This record gives sequence, structure tokens and C-alpha cells, in this order.
Amino acid sequence: MESGSLVDEHLITEVVRDGLQRLTGTGFLLLGHPRTVSLAFALDDLLRELDAPLDGVVHLRLPDSEVERRIDRLAARRRCRNDRTHRFEPEVDHLDVEGVCHCGGELYQREDETETRYRNMFLSYEAMLEPLTRHYAEQGLLVTVDAAGTFDEISSRALAALQKHSL
Repeated sequence: MESGSLVDEHLITEVVRDGLQRLTGTGFLLLGHPRTVSLAFALDDLLRELDAPLDGVVHLRLPDSEVERRIDRLAARRRCRNDRTHRFEPEVDHLDVEGVCHCGGELYQREDETETRYRNMFLSYEAMLEPLTRHYAEQGLLVTVDAAGTFDEISSRALAALQKHSL
């Protein structure tokens, strides 16, 4: 893991197995797992083995308008040359002097922080999720929830959708 490379899928499945076996009669929520179709199939097998079927799979999906808003916000972000922890986002921050951080440092944009890069990131993420969403949709487990809004709004929508799905 220290090298930054991906963890072996078999190891991931064994970690999930260990965690699920420790649960006794309680429900569970897997966040961000599985990330690949092969992990989804391994999870399906594991849950059959443990007699612990899924009630539903929540897919948090941003509306296209929100994706565009976030791309614009990220591409407009600037950083301070004096302090890497200082960031300026025009949507929420105010500058006393254009192009100058409140600490006096010059604001700049990294070369890789472009609209094209962020758009490609969102598109890549959607492409990565498509086989997973299809896998769970084919099983009748997929519950798609609008992921725009506050944490509380999104959580409420997700819980309501799961409850409706489970009926």
C-alpha cells in the first residue's frame, strides 16, 4: 500500500469477509466497495456463502448541471505560492487584491487544474461505475439517488429510497 499501487482484489475480499463475519445479526453498509465488476462477483459469492443478501445498492449520482457547476468551480480554483494550504475559490472566497492571497502570496493555477482534466475525471468515473451499476441493476438491487445538496439532504434521500426499495 505504501507504494501507492492497488491492493490485490483477493486481499480486499478477505478483509471484507473478516469484517462481515464479525457482525452478528446486524445490518451493514459497504462504502466504496466494490469498485470493479470482479470485486462485485466476489462479493456476491461471499454474501451467498455467509447467507447475507444485499437489500440494495445505492448509486449516488450527480445531475449533469451539478457536475458542470463543480467542474467550473474546480477549474477556477487558485493556490497560494507562499502557503500550499491556502486556496481561493471565486464562488465562495473574496479577495482584497486580485491575484493576491490574504497572506500576500501570489495566487496561481496549477497546469493540471483545467476544465478538460476535471471533465475527463468525471467522465472516467462514470465509465468506471457503469458496469457496476448495470450489474446491480440486473439483480434489481440498484437504487439511484440524486447526490446534489447537503449531506443531510442526500442522506435523507438515500434512506427514503432504500426504504421504498425494500418494501
